[in-house]
Amino acid sequence: MVKSCIALVLVWKVVLADALAQDILLTLHADPYITPSQKELVTFGLPLAPGILTDPSQLHIYQDGQPLARAARAGLLWHWRDQSIRSLIIQLHQMDMTQGSVQLTLTIKASPVAADLIVEEQPHSLGWAKADPINSGIFHPRVYALHSPDYLATTALIPPYAPISGHTHLTEFLSGQFSHWAGSLNYQESRAADWLFDRPSAFFKAYMASGELRYLREAFLSKQFYFQYVRNDGSLPSRGGGSGCWTFKTVSCADGKYIYAQPAKLALALSGDDSQWDPPLIVNMALQADLGNHQPNTRQRIYRENQPFTERAAGLVGLTEVHAFEITGEERLLYHFNERLDHLYAMQNETTRWERFNNWLPKSGAFVHAWSVHEGHEREAQAATGQTDNRRFSPWMSENIADFLWHSFQITQDERIPGMLKRLGDAIDRYGFRSRYLSGEQLEAQYEARFDAQSRRACTGASDLATDLLYSASPFASDKAMIAAHEQYHWTDKHNIQIILPLALAYHFSEDPSDRKRLAARISHIQAQWTQNESQNCAGVFGNTYRMWNWQHRSNSLATWLWVQNH
Repeated sequence: MVKSCIALVLVWKVVLADALAQDILLTLHADPYITPSQKELVTFGLPLAPGILTDPSQLHIYQDGQPLARAARAGLLWHWRDQSIRSLIIQLHQMDMTQGSVQLTLTIKASPVAADLIVEEQPHSLGWAKADPINSGIFHPRVYALHSPDYLATTALIPPYAPISGHTHLTEFLSGQFSHWAGSLNYQESRAADWLFDRPSAFFKAYMASGELRYLREAFLSKQFYFQYVRNDGSLPSRGGGSGCWTFKTVSCADGKYIYAQPAKLALALSGDDSQWDPPLIVNMALQADLGNHQPNTRQRIYRENQPFTERAAGLVGLTEVHAFEITGEERLLYHFNERLDHLYAMQNETTRWERFNNWLPKSGAFVHAWSVHEGHEREAQAATGQTDNRRFSPWMSENIADFLWHSFQITQDERIPGMLKRLGDAIDRYGFRSRYLSGEQLEAQYEARFDAQSRRACTGASDLATDLLYSASPFASDKAMIAAHEQYHWTDKHNIQIILPLALAYHFSEDPSDRKRLAARISHIQAQWTQNESQNCAGVFGNTYRMWNWQHRSNSLATWLWVQNH
């Protein structure tokens, strides 16, 4: 498996280099709510694959074959690889947008641009407009640069994926969600929970997968609003809260599950915007999230049977560490997420004394822990030991760990990660649903109920049994305990879209044809139920849960599965 993973990485690098040998095409679009002028100041970002560019002066920009004057400087760097430029911040002056969209051709040449084609970068805000009150009057670009989704997929800005453009059922699903509810969030009236699981990054990913302006616009606006409430006073991170925490409404400044660095990375690479943060703040965000207040400190090794743990904390904080490292190159953050990886590997693979004593074996691949402590029903000191029904995991929260591991793999190439992702996805498929796979392929696959329970699903259709996701799952707990939990917590299938990520990655790293058939069948049922449902338009499923967009799309699960099927 390790050899095949290394080969995959080498092939991916060759594909990237070949793709970027061509001209890069961009389209400038005026914001639909402004009246464009003949003298627009346009700032945007250009992601670049490793090894493509080391000197910004080698970037040439043309409109209708004529060179344009521009400002260009490095944004992100491939600092853990070859120190080449990972993204450029580019600015154009005096752009005439009155005749509609403008096509640009960007070319990297060995020779630098002429001196008279270099202009001084102006404050980005000079090219911004004020949004409507529903978006809290936030300032955002008057003109957006749209990248080709096919180009973006070659840049390795995020883990591998394939664009969804051309897959009508997927584009219509996202479009339906955006039109029905996801795009209508009133920022100032929103709840803190509406931003949980990283709203800005989920919209940036939707843009990268589709190339559509509305997602990029909402991503930028969401990023602006989110960072308005990131504490940036130079104070040290602390368990009581310090620089880097999020302070919106009722959120405790020390609550790590609301701290996300990924929006800064994506905004810089795609929009050329770094107006709300500097590297010390990004480092502090990761350090503050890691302190573990209001959620378990999941970088600590599990030494006790009922030690607090949640997959949400492990994954979200790990992602913040990874993205903060990508932005800053801060070695402490690399150490932190590698240490987190070490401890997750041990939790998943090493047998503890309490597991041997209680015969909670074999290890399933899930991150099983004390569920009553996870839910906050008991403190660790109160929780009884030896409770088999209490040994559970969260199938849907496990996606956060899968996302962290997948991002980490792009940086470290750690040989343990493919096996970890394979085992985690297998555990979710085998224990995380009310049904078990019997036989068959794709939508013809057959399932049987693991236990009988009343289920309330948000999205109903022909694949109800195959898509009936559990709120908590266990390889060991009794059917009685599982039935009680499933009948208490409803509509867990709202998390089905994100669950495609760990299932897809398990498929990707599996070498067993029977396992791949089983995993592909589950994914097929989920995707058909939510995006091709003849009896219900599941894009309209909402229930006033704005964060559903965040958890469904932050990890880019649908586009990842498209990529996996061809690799």
